[in-house]
Amino acid sequence: EEIAPTVAENMDEAVEKLKEQLEKADTGEKEPNIVVAHSTGKQMGQPPVTLTEAYPPAGGIPYGGRVSVAATIGVDGKVKKTKIMVKSGRIVIDNIAMSAAAKWTFKPALDMEGKPMECDKIITFDFRKLK
Repeated sequence: EEIAPTVAENMDEAVEKLKEQLEKADTGEKEPNIVVAHSTGKQMGQPPVTLTEAYPPAGGIPYGGRVSVAATIGVDGKVKKTKIMVKSGRIVIDNIAMSAAAKWTFKPALDMEGKPMECDKIITFDFRKLK
């Protein structure tokens, strides 16, 4: 089930919203779903819709926390680049999360005119659930 996204105006606002939502997730609420429109002067009409997801392999990864990755989604719905937003403290774990995020595909975000636009989506991997 797709969770309604929270749309942030910029990456700083997105990180603040992410922190708030991660705290709520610890109390049993749903995982965060945050998107950020790129600063192209376009306003987002519709956020991206996840088509396929990829996750780090279950088991064998000695980490019991979360890693959040900002994935830049192109107008073709493919992830163009990734960046760690909430680190694990271990570069290997962060790289595993970025690699998994890079495999996701989306129906791209649409601007107010209904045209595909580039945006960022924060993808959070909870390694505690992958064991």
